[in-house]
Amino acid sequence: MFSMLLSMTETEATMHLDRSVEIELRLLIEAIYLQYSYDF
Repeated sequence: MFSMLLSMTETEATMHLDRSVEIELRLLIEAIYLQYSYDF
């Protein structure tokens, strides 16, 4: 699920979003992913 979300977001960010927004999205996704990793 996360890999699908990552690839989707990456494509959207590359095509439609500003570079700084892309970086923020990556950090947000990474933070969420780490949070779930610690829970399991």
